[in-house]
Amino acid sequence: MKRNVGVLDKGIRLFLATLCAIYGFTHEPRSGLNGLLILTAAYLFITSLAGVCALYSALGWSSREKKRE
Repeated sequence: MKRNVGVLDKGIRLFLATLCAIYGFTHEPRSGLNGLLILTAAYLFITSLAGVCALYSALGWSSREKKRE
């Protein structure tokens, strides 16, 4: 797959992944919210490291800067 996650987007994803993971692991379980937050954190973390977002690919979006010729 073609990379479509830019540097700023990666930073935001890592920040949100950290917040979701902290909240998911430190609060009492309530109706599956913790599990959803942990899965969201994992998805954001993986997409930020890989630089590829499936949703961006499906929609044809990219947050990467265009290469200058």
